[in-house]
Amino acid sequence: MKKLWLMILWLSTAQLYSQDAPKAAKFSNWAGFPAGFDLYAEEIKRGDYTKWGNPKWIYSYRNKERTLIGYVVAVYHPGTLWADKRTDFVKAIRDQVEKGKSLGEEFQKNVHIDKDSNGRDVYFTILGFGPGGTLLGGVTFQPEYDLVVTQMFDHEDDTPDDQRLKGPVSPSATLPQILSQVLEHLARDK
Repeated sequence: MKKLWLMILWLSTAQLYSQDAPKAAKFSNWAGFPAGFDLYAEEIKRGDYTKWGNPKWIYSYRNKERTLIGYVVAVYHPGTLWADKRTDFVKAIRDQVEKGKSLGEEFQKNVHIDKDSNGRDVYFTILGFGPGGTLLGGVTFQPEYDLVVTQMFDHEDDTPDDQRLKGPVSPSATLPQILSQVLEHLARDK
């Protein structure tokens, strides 16, 4: 009986750190899309993001009919995101930041290291670039979770002219601003 009570106590305290994904309307607001514009939230259960660590949850936020920009928020159990390659990731970002000092403001806007409100490092980098689009990422390692927020830009360079999005809607917030909002959301949700 004592083991059962210990198990119940453990399960109830484990739920204290089970943050919920932000609602699509809230995320649209954080990204700075105009009023009345909706992103759609969809849980991701397979693919690269699920292989990077042990996810608590992963959601994409998109509206392919109205914008060329989409997002993914992935929350992992602490210490599991790129666990065996974390040191290499941090070193690579630090090297990119140093080398990027000579590449100008545009590069430095996308590749840099910030601090969160608790003084922990938040790493921003270009995770992918090439035909089709660009993938920017923000990553931080918190005591309760590891977090990745990505921003995808579809260049439509592989889309015929007559099928390209007419007048796509763009957000006004930067990836660091959005990641900061996600961190606040997760902190409030404890």
